[in-house]
Amino acid sequence: MNTATVTGESLPKARNTEPSSEDSPLYAQNVVLAGTSVVWGRARAVVYATGMRTEFGRIAHLTQTSARTPRRCQREIAHLSRIVAVLAAGLGIVPVLRRRGHGLPTWANLLFAIGIIVANVPEGLLRR
Repeated sequence: MNTATVTGESLPKARNTEPSSEDSPLYAQNVVLAGTSVVWGRARAVVYATGMRTEFGRIAHLTQTSARTPRRCQREIAHLSRIVAVLAAGLGIVPVLRRRGHGLPTWANLLFAIGIIVANVPEGLLRR
């Protein structure tokens, strides 16, 4: 059985019908887990759990309920992002206010401001 989707093991593991002394179904030789596939031979099994009661469901539950508290580095990057965004907006708005007196159309000033703002924000800074 290929159990890589559940256990992450790269090699298939043999399964049999002999009783197992393992406590965890992940390591029991007589249990076939949801999300696994038969690599060689034939298999027939009895379903004893479905949905969130399977190991696959337990893993899904763990990924959905983990607390996401931002780390110090993430908080500092968010703070830096806000500073850069405010500076970029300032660098875009100030020239627009100064250029209004030169008789340029409003749409040209706004387009110029957007270009300045976008050019001043580093590409990778706002990614998560």
